[in-house]
Amino acid sequence: MKSNEHDDCQVTNPSTGHLFDLSSLSGRAGFTAAYSEKGLVYMSICGENENCPPGVGACFGQTRISVGKANKRLRYVDQVLQLVYKDGSPCPSKSGLSYKSVISFVCRPEAGPTNRPMLISLDKQTCTLFFSWHTPLACEQATKEHHHHHH
Repeated sequence: MKSNEHDDCQVTNPSTGHLFDLSSLSGRAGFTAAYSEKGLVYMSICGENENCPPGVGACFGQTRISVGKANKRLRYVDQVLQLVYKDGSPCPSKSGLSYKSVISFVCRPEAGPTNRPMLISLDKQTCTLFFSWHTPLACEQATKEHHHHHH
């Protein structure tokens, strides 16, 4: 297993040296992911979300319950970029556990209409929310072809 972890919303693929940078997705306004028919999760990448309590990167929309504290520690694990927000609010279903969110960024060469996080599952055993985000920013090939330098 090849893995690597950086701070600053960037991470390098240890095999190729390619630097991934997700900082263009950051911002306090953030994104929403549907949690249920009515419910949304507010989420910011590599920073806190303005709709959540201070320092929180993701929270349930209706209750503002934290599902993880913000950080910029992007990880590269087996060709997937991962951001893990830990130490959320205490989880009701398990004593002693708190919510956490695992956001996986998967390569998709063209940004589509779903250029935002999707909730894949909520594991009640571990109180973990798993999100998947298909984005060109997680691709290596695409970025090499389109190198636009903005000065």
